[in-house]
Amino acid sequence: MRGKGEREFRPEVRIRNSIGWTLLPTNEMRPVALLLLIPAVALAGVLRPDVQAKAPESGVGAASLVPIRPRSVDSLLLKRRNVTATLELQGVLVPASWEVLETPVTEGHSSLVLADVLPHGSPVNAGDRVGSLEIEPWLEQREAAELAVAQAERVIFAGKERAGLARQARAAALKSAEEDLEHKTAAFKAHLNVATSLRQRAEKLTEQRLQATVDDQRDELAQLEAMYTQDELVDEVEQIVLRRARRGLATALSQLQLNKDQRAHADSLEHPRQTALLERGVSAAQHALEAIRVEQRLATTEQEAELKAAARTLAEAREALERARTVEASLVFVSTSAGIFLHGGPREWESGLSRPEHRVGDRLPSGRGVFVVAPADRVHVALALSAEQVATARDASVVRALPATGQAARGGSLLVDAFPGPTGKFAATLKIADPWVGVLPGVRAEVAVERVVVADAILVPKEAIHRDAGQAWCLLERARAGGGEEYVRREVVLGSTHPEGTEVVSGLDAGDRVLLGEAP
Repeated sequence: MRGKGEREFRPEVRIRNSIGWTLLPTNEMRPVALLLLIPAVALAGVLRPDVQAKAPESGVGAASLVPIRPRSVDSLLLKRRNVTATLELQGVLVPASWEVLETPVTEGHSSLVLADVLPHGSPVNAGDRVGSLEIEPWLEQREAAELAVAQAERVIFAGKERAGLARQARAAALKSAEEDLEHKTAAFKAHLNVATSLRQRAEKLTEQRLQATVDDQRDELAQLEAMYTQDELVDEVEQIVLRRARRGLATALSQLQLNKDQRAHADSLEHPRQTALLERGVSAAQHALEAIRVEQRLATTEQEAELKAAARTLAEAREALERARTVEASLVFVSTSAGIFLHGGPREWESGLSRPEHRVGDRLPSGRGVFVVAPADRVHVALALSAEQVATARDASVVRALPATGQAARGGSLLVDAFPGPTGKFAATLKIADPWVGVLPGVRAEVAVERVVVADAILVPKEAIHRDAGQAWCLLERARAGGGEEYVRREVVLGSTHPEGTEVVSGLDAGDRVLLGEAP
C-alpha cells in the first residue's frame, strides 16, 4: 500500500550504449533485454573507441541486474574565478583618530610626576578630568618668575628716569657750548670785519695828526728863521727860540716815526696774533661742541642698550612667568571630546606595540603626548611588514582582520609607507571601513592579505582529471538528443596547481560541466 502522493520505487538499470547511458525500469524489462544488451555493448565499442565498455563480471547475469540501485553521479559546473594566495600577518588595533593630551613644556625639560589618572580604557565625555600632575614644585617656580618680572620692571623704570635726567644735562651742556661757539665766532668776525678797520682808521688819523704837527713845526721854524734874520733881536734869544723850535720839530718827527713803527709792528705781529687767538678760540669751541654731541650720542646709545637689555630681561622674565602659569594650568588633563581614554601618546599608538600603563607617581617627560582620547567606534589595524611582504600587501585584492576578542572579520584598505622605519620594517595601516564596536585599541588581530595569483582561471579538482599515457582529459557532460545526459572525453592542457584545484589552460571553458570521478 502507498500513501497519497507517494511514488512507487522501481529499481533501474543503467545501460551504456553508443549514445550514452540509458535508464530502464527493471519491472518493465522483458526477456529480450539481455539479447539487446550484447549488440549494444558491441556497437558502443565500435563507435566510441575512447571509452571502453565494461563487461559484466563473472557470475552476474540478467537476473542479478534487476535489484541493483544506481549510484549517484557528481558533476561540477565550471566557472571562471580568480586564484588567490593568502598572506597571514599579525597586527594591533589602534585608534583611527585621537585627541592628544600633552604634558606641559617645563624649564630644562624636567620631568613631571603623575598625581592621579583614570584607568586605561575608561569612557570619558568632553570636559572630564582624566588626570593631573603634582603642582607644588611649579608654584615656587611661578612665584620666582613673578618676582623676576617685578625686579626687571623696576630696573627699566629706574633706567628711564636716569636716561631722562642725563638727556636734560646733556641738552644744557650742548646749549652752553653752542652759545660759546656763537659768541667766539661773532667776536672773530667782528675782529676781522670791524676792529681791524677801526684800528687802521685810528692809526691813520694819528699819523695824519703827527704829520700835520711836523709840518707845522717846520713851517714855524722856517718863519722864525726868516724873521730872526731880519730882526735885530739879541742872538741869544734867537738861539733859544730856534733851538726850541728845532727840538719841537725833532720831537714831532720822532713821534711820527714811532707811530709808523708801532703800526708796522701791530700789522706784522700783534694783530695777526690776536686774529689767530680768536680763530683758535672759535675752533676750540667748535671741537668742544662736537665732542659734547659725540658724547651725547655715545651716552644715548649706551642708555638705549641698557634699556634694551633690561627690556629683554623683562621679556624673558615674562616668558618664564607665562611658561610657569601655562605649566601650572596644564597640570590637569581635561578631555575636550567624548571617547575612550587611553594611556600612551601618538608615538605608542602609531604602532600599538608598546602601550604603557601609567600609575600614580610615574614620571612623565616634558612636552610630549602621554594620553589620547579616541572615538569608541573607530579603530584601524597597525602592522609592520618586511620588504618581502610589502610586494604582496601592495598587490592585495582583499584584506581582512580578525581581532583576538572573537568578533567577525572585517575588511578594509591597506596603506603601506613608501620607506622603511629604523628597524627596517615598513609601517602599514589597515583602515577598517566598518570597524568593530566595543573593541579597545591594543588588542591583537590576525590579518589575512589575499592577492590574485591567476585571474579568470578555470579550475578543476583532482577527481575530475584523468590521464592516459601522459595526456590529461576530463569527462564532459552534455545533454543527449534523446533526453538525459552523456559524458564525452575532452583532452585538456593543465597549468599550475593550487589549493582550489588545477588550472585548465585550454580544453574547457566557463559553463562546461565535468564529471567528478570515474564514469558510472
